[in-house]
Amino acid sequence: MKRKVFKSKTLNNEFYKSGYIVFDHNQTSISERLSQLYTKYSHENVNKGFNTTHFSHNSNYKREVLQLAKDIFKESFSEQLIEYEVFFANLMIKTPNNKDLLPVHADWVYVDEDKYSAISIWIPADDITDQNGPFGIIPNSCQLYEPIRGPEIVSSFRKFDKVLKDEKGVLLPITRKQAVLYDLRLLHYSLPNRTSTPRIAINITLKHRNSEIIHYSKQGNKIHKFNHLNEEFFHNYHAHQIPKDKVPSEVIPITPQISDKEIIEHFQLSVSSKSPSLWEKITHIFKL
Repeated sequence: MKRKVFKSKTLNNEFYKSGYIVFDHNQTSISERLSQLYTKYSHENVNKGFNTTHFSHNSNYKREVLQLAKDIFKESFSEQLIEYEVFFANLMIKTPNNKDLLPVHADWVYVDEDKYSAISIWIPADDITDQNGPFGIIPNSCQLYEPIRGPEIVSSFRKFDKVLKDEKGVLLPITRKQAVLYDLRLLHYSLPNRTSTPRIAINITLKHRNSEIIHYSKQGNKIHKFNHLNEEFFHNYHAHQIPKDKVPSEVIPITPQISDKEIIEHFQLSVSSKSPSLWEKITHIFKL
């Protein structure tokens, strides 16, 4: 039996059917506060194309983003969910760039997903168009997911990025008065920002109050699972580094999580699961 996430039966049913909902929060002040915080820390966004708070080494920046996330959640969302709390948040900045830098993916694992659903709230500072880095999802993709997700762990879905977008992707025309609430197992992506101004959004990550925070990280040829974490861990943890804090961990074997055949059959994609022959590999490399 699935644990209820939303107090509303309608929202709960839609969330479990599609893996996400679009929610009208109707608060213009959220947009203003996101823009103000982005301006204050704009010097932190040094990468061309895509930046997130988690790329920064500035713990004060991370703390302010998290505090804003907690305020937004308390004011506009907490009454909708059952016993959920904020423990992690990022500003998600798409600077003007024509390159597609965010392929189809599911977010990292933060809880035991056999027992709980971790949820993200994605809120833009401006209305989202098809030109300024729109948010896209693969509906109902939570049913086939990788149980181990984290930094440097290459997703089995990566090689199907284009065909998943082309055949199953849905772009969401979200306004600044709306939010996308989605299960972290949901496959999602965003397209390049082809405008002349940065696209600013906040991603607020929630967990059930009773769930333990965990984290997977690939280090060399091993995957480490970190247990018994708290929000402080993410203030001092830069994306893709090896965690330096002394936190409990265990080693997880590296094995394929989902086969190509499973992905193709589950989504009914118009590609073959057959491995390419030597001749096909040669002709592809030399474009014969």
